[in-house]
Amino acid sequence: MLVARGLHILEREVAPHNRTRYAVLGPELAVPTGYDATAFITRPLEDRLGMLVDILGEFSRRGINILDMRAENDVKTQKLQIYIEAEGHIQDPVMADAIAHVENRVIQVPGAIRLLGSFPRLDMRVKYIRSFGFIGTGDMSKWFADRLQHEGYEVLLSGRSTTLRPEEMIDQVDVVVVCVPISATVETIRRYGPRIQDGKALILLAGESETTLDAALEVTGPGVEVMLVHNLWGPQTATMKDKNAIVVRTPRSGRLCTEFEAFLYKHGADIFHDSPSKHDLLMGVGQKLPTVISVALAMTLEANGITSEDIASHCTLTSLYPILAMARVHSQNPRTYAEIMSTSGASRKIVHDFLDNLARVSVMADQARISELCRLIDHNSDYLTPEFLQARMAQAKAVDQVLGRMVQGAGVRLPEADS
Repeated sequence: MLVARGLHILEREVAPHNRTRYAVLGPELAVPTGYDATAFITRPLEDRLGMLVDILGEFSRRGINILDMRAENDVKTQKLQIYIEAEGHIQDPVMADAIAHVENRVIQVPGAIRLLGSFPRLDMRVKYIRSFGFIGTGDMSKWFADRLQHEGYEVLLSGRSTTLRPEEMIDQVDVVVVCVPISATVETIRRYGPRIQDGKALILLAGESETTLDAALEVTGPGVEVMLVHNLWGPQTATMKDKNAIVVRTPRSGRLCTEFEAFLYKHGADIFHDSPSKHDLLMGVGQKLPTVISVALAMTLEANGITSEDIASHCTLTSLYPILAMARVHSQNPRTYAEIMSTSGASRKIVHDFLDNLARVSVMADQARISELCRLIDHNSDYLTPEFLQARMAQAKAVDQVLGRMVQGAGVRLPEADS
């Protein structure tokens, strides 16, 4: 481009790893490419406490990454002037919304922001992945595909609703991502895994580890990277920032898998590494067991003729938690929760152990063995540790305050919660 405009490079590498950026000025915005950046600068502003943090927050909560930010005092007025570059194009609704909120709600001065332009980004990171291909065209696949495209990757979707078949797609991409219902994951792996060539990667977006990874390692070649990611959020989520992502690596997780994990990290996910068995065991506690309890609770209400009005008038804030969980399970796609309840492996053990312990506690309660129940609660408290209980109790009280305001706003009076 420089040569085409009559410019010549006199010397390269003036300083190690030095990069010089050039700006092409014109009267019109560059058209969106899907991998863009937007730059703007504020007019000189009156400084105030927390302004920079508030500005960053408008971008962060929308999942927009800041590429560059500088704040200096204007030479003439000595007022604060802020320059920002962020990922995305000004024609992206989320970018336009963020900038509008910064001007109208944070700075609160009309015309305070001057848009410098949107332009294609130049990625200077070393990337080993050029393209991703998804098997599965559900909302979660589309959610990840959209964000990967904004990172400059080529993304293909294949499944029952697309003309592109998985068999064709696999040969065209560097990383194959399986994102299908839990009950169909192993079958999908066995069907398409053998087609993946060495040097590529198979990433499983799945909620069950042991059987899934066993199948993947069995049917793929020794040169195929394999990793499982369990994202603990749904497609309605605006951003993965501060959301939990469980990563289960295998002996064959290499640099392609690491690059995908870096993508999760960049977008703010809280990453936890598990072994396959530990993942399934903890998912039994965090997902399967609460779902089973919610479904059984609804069945129990019906069996005893208890209505929703009865629940509202007889719940304390503490007992409202399982009611809210029950409402969540029964207000969304039943297939999602049926899949969770049907998982196998270590998560199944959690439910069975819970049922055994529930039976033991029920017998003790029916026989009014109060002293024994007290000792049991004390024993559980020691196992859970005072630190854990204090931290979770603080969270519970904070939630109680929110729930209390919501319930009062609905005109329902609850009995006093336990202190």
